[in-house]
Amino acid sequence: MAIIINKKLEESKLVFNIEIPFFDYEKYIRESAEHLSEHVNIPGFRKGKAPYDIVAKEVGEMTIYENALQDIIENAYDEFIKKTEIKEKIFYEPDIQVAQLVPGNPIVFNIEYMLIPEITLGDYRNLKIKKSKIDTSSEEFKLKVNNAISELQDSKSIKKEMDKAIEIGDQATLNMDLFLDGVPLEDGSIKDYTQLIDPKIFIPGFVENLVGLKSGDKKEFELLFPDNYFDNKVAGKKILFKVEILKVYKVNKPELNDEFAKGFGFDKYDDLKKHIENNIRDEIEAKEIDKKTIEMINKIIQNSKISPIPDRLIDLETKKMIEELKDSLSQSGMDFERYKESINKTEEELKNEFRPKAEERLKMALIIDKISEVENIIVTEEEINKEIEDAKNYYKNHPDFENIKNNLEQPAYRQQLGRVLKNEKTIKFLREQNFID
Repeated sequence: MAIIINKKLEESKLVFNIEIPFFDYEKYIRESAEHLSEHVNIPGFRKGKAPYDIVAKEVGEMTIYENALQDIIENAYDEFIKKTEIKEKIFYEPDIQVAQLVPGNPIVFNIEYMLIPEITLGDYRNLKIKKSKIDTSSEEFKLKVNNAISELQDSKSIKKEMDKAIEIGDQATLNMDLFLDGVPLEDGSIKDYTQLIDPKIFIPGFVENLVGLKSGDKKEFELLFPDNYFDNKVAGKKILFKVEILKVYKVNKPELNDEFAKGFGFDKYDDLKKHIENNIRDEIEAKEIDKKTIEMINKIIQNSKISPIPDRLIDLETKKMIEELKDSLSQSGMDFERYKESINKTEEELKNEFRPKAEERLKMALIIDKISEVENIIVTEEEINKEIEDAKNYYKNHPDFENIKNNLEQPAYRQQLGRVLKNEKTIKFLREQNFID
């Protein structure tokens, strides 16, 4: 296929205008008409045997062209790739748009590549990023440890249904209906709800209204939801609760002793507690490292110069962030549509909110990529192979292992894994250069 190529360099993008003369794509149009005639009843002709003009009259000539367009553009794009040497630094996923589609005339389409922004690195060494020390003697740290132990204690607790008044620390099963200004709240009718009666779990005043009630009791009371409550429908509003107690359970918690620790694989309770303390310290330290890493990269961005990032790239990153939000909500059991209702925002409004953050994420990725290039940080095939083998070993007993194994061996996955490993190496290098105790 002969094509005419015109190149144009614009701000933050590289555009190729491709023109395909009619005689070079005519065969695809004829094939399209023949294919369409096989699926349309045309009086006087057997399927697939009607002349082009008759088919065009029956289905419309633009339908014939549109049906052939994908094959025409794919073949022209392949020809373009063979003929064109691109020296500019680009993102390799182009945006392809048809500019002209008129029967009998040249087909014109544009291939638009986003240019990788030019980056002039500033200082990225010796930035003296200091990590906060973890105070294991603080009340906050002790509270985290106690809460973790309490969760383990709850997992080994035995509950027994009893005919008694609710006390803090009991469990209760209840029905609950919520009303705003006398109108039932959407999703505000909750049945057979079992929960520990603990003031830390509920909004202020809820537990206090349940204490003293017994199985079979009903009660109505109003509570003011906090202004910062996550659900905008009730935040800062006075809500009427109608509650019916179905069952009350006395919860018997095990003593915190060596016998309790043995249930978790430790000989001594002190060993279990130490293990929990170490895990919590590691978790806090990991969060602190992540926080300081972002601070470090932001400093490098401030020290550097980055040319404008293409709008389409920011749009794609914003869309990716929306998809990440949807996945996160799904994993926590919340529907995206309900979430939008709860915060009273449209998807478009969320995209507008996410856009600045998307641009910041892109700047971070570009800076890390540039530093890895300057410092010649590479990932070997052996390192990629090891990660894939480790993943296979991890999933070897998974019921869908064959499908997982196939995905792990795909070239696209290897390429993505290589990028991830290179980023990790580069961030490790930057931490070594900039973190101080």
